Parts: sequence; C-alpha cells; structure tokens
Amino acid sequence: MPVSVSMSGGVRAALAALQETSSMAEATQTRLSTGLRVNSALDNPSSFFTAASLNNRSNDLSRLLDDMGQGIQVLKAADKGIAATQRTIESIQSVLRQALQSSSTTGKLTGTNTNTLTASTKLTNAAIGNSANDVYKIKVGSAAAVTVHTVTADTTVQDLIDGINKNTSVNADVRASLDTNGKFVIESLSGQEITFSAQDTASTPANIINELMGGSVVADLKATAGTVNSTRKASAEQLSELLSQLDQQVNDASYNGINLLKGENLKITFNETSTSTLTVKGAKSDFTSLGLAKSTANLQSDDEINNFLTGMTSALTTLRTRAATFGTNLSIVQNRQDFTKNIVSTLDEGRQKLVQADTNQEAATLLALNTRQQLSSTALTLANQSDQQVLRLFG
Repeated sequence: MPVSVSMSGGVRAALAALQETSSMAEATQTRLSTGLRVNSALDNPSSFFTAASLNNRSNDLSRLLDDMGQGIQVLKAADKGIAATQRTIESIQSVLRQALQSSSTTGKLTGTNTNTLTASTKLTNAAIGNSANDVYKIKVGSAAAVTVHTVTADTTVQDLIDGINKNTSVNADVRASLDTNGKFVIESLSGQEITFSAQDTASTPANIINELMGGSVVADLKATAGTVNSTRKASAEQLSELLSQLDQQVNDASYNGINLLKGENLKITFNETSTSTLTVKGAKSDFTSLGLAKSTANLQSDDEINNFLTGMTSALTTLRTRAATFGTNLSIVQNRQDFTKNIVSTLDEGRQKLVQADTNQEAATLLALNTRQQLSSTALTLANQSDQQVLRLFG
C-alpha cells in the first residue's frame, strides 16, 4: 500500500515552480533544436494543420517541376533535331544546284511550236488536232510501246504530262514537262532511245499535229539514245544518302522515350489537380512526311531537279513553322516552370511563418528559464531547511 508523504506548503510551492520551469525549458530546447515553434498539433492545431497542407502542396508542385524540366528537354531535343534536319536539306539544295550546273546529256524531244503552250491548253484544241479517244504512247528502247494517255474532250497538256510522269512502266526512263518557252519536252533519263507516238480510235497511227510538238505532221517522233550524265548520277547518290541521314537524325531526336519528330505527343501537367496541362503535338519529320523522295531517274532531267528544289524549299518552310511552334510551347513551359517555382517559394514562406521559431527569442527565453530554474531550486532548498528546524528539537 503506497505511503503518502505530507509536504509543507512552501516545499510544495517550490517544487511546483521547479517542475513548471523544467517543462518550459524542455519545450524551449525542443523549439531551438528543431527550429520550429509548432512541432505537433498539441502546440497549435490551426497552425500545424495549415502548415501541413501548405507543405503537401509545395511538395506536389516540386515534383511537377521535375516533370516540367523533363518536358523542356524533350522540346529542346526536337528543336535540335529540326535544326539538324534543316542543315541537311540545305546541303541537299547545294547538291541539286551543283547538279543543275552540269548539262543534261540524255536524248530529248523538244517541241518547235510557235504558239506558247500552257498546262491548261486542251489536247482537243483545233490547233493541236487531237480528237477524243486518241491515244498517246511511249516506247523506251526495244520495249513495247506503253499507253500513257487517252484523250477526252476536257483533258489538257498537263494531263498528258502527268500520264507520262506517273506511269510506272516508263517514268524511270522518261520525263515530260513544259519548258519556260511553253514547249512540250520529253526527255530520256536512262540514255535509251524513246519513241513518242499517237493512235486514233481504230488503233491506226494518228498525226501529232503542229501545236503540240510543232513542225511537220508525223505519227512518230524519236529521241535517239543519249548518255547518262555521271555528275548528275553521283549527285543523285548523294541525295539518297543525305535523305537517309535525315531520317536517322529524326529517329535520334528523342528524349526519355519521347520523339516529337516521329509524331509522338508530349503532355505536361502544371498543377497538383491536373486541371492545368499542355499537350505538345508532334509531327512526323522524316523525308517522306516532308514530301521528299529519292531520285528514280538519277537527276538526269532539269525538270526533275527543279521539282526537287521546289520540294526542298517547301520542306524548309514546314520545318521552320514547326520550329516556331515548338519554340512557343517551350516558352510556355519555361514560364510555367518559373511561375511554379515562385508559388513553391510562397508556400514555403507561408508555412515557415506559421511554424518557424525565432531562435533569438527562444535562446533568451531558455537563458531566463535556466536562471528561474536555479532560483526555484534555491527556493526548494530553503523550504526544506525550514522543515529541518524541527529535527533540532530532538538534538
């Protein structure tokens, strides 16, 4: 059974003061060691839970800052890829211009017409002399003649050009075009002899009349075998190699598994509730997607080279537009990154104001409490000495 010890009022008061001082000193030491005046909900529930909420949001946004940084790197990789692709296309343009300076040496059929033809000139024009259902054919070397176009009431010179250039049986060997003087030209690309002929609806030879090719009324026109320009052929090989390198650059323009130049998209989240986002849409930038192609005729035709140059100019325009779009997106992400950093700083500052201790004040308080504790100990000693006076009566 516990024994109750009775203490005098003075001793009890001194002991209580000492205990209170020790408790206050312990709390002050905790605030000094942690740097916080609110260490638990018991210290200040309102400040504690508000600070916890601010801290959680700050941590969430800090993690999003990492994602924004990675998104910026993806955009930078795409920008570097576009810049490299542009330089490759500029190199191709130089190759094509050098090839154009070397004269074509293949056989050509060039019209001698006095009236200028245009792409929209109808083949049934009375001056040209063709009737609907007349058939144009091309013969390459010793191969059989191939039908490249059948005349209708509305077909034009451009339809005939397309019929020749898009016919897979002959387009590797011949190229049709209108020159700057409005003359119809058919060029042998492979160096073989080519024969241009027309047949009427009865499959008998038809006349190729003055205004299409000019000159005498004839059924067949021939371009004798020419030679392949080796300089242009070498340029075509360089073109193919550069286009292959272009695709390799595009494939390598990825970062962290995302490649905007292969048509992949990038989504960046700006806030902790995922209600503020940016989706950067990628665009395929390989040479096929840019509307480019390798030469199937070794660049033997001036028309083919000029068409390639036009395509390269168009591709550069497309790439510059994409670079500007990616640049705008990069600016948006960088601005949001800076904004989020400022918000995180604001949240941290607000949290610290709620819970952070003033170390100077706490140190002064601890010093005062230590002094008070010493005084309380002295008071307790004096109170005990008063009680000890009773012992002297038995001395």
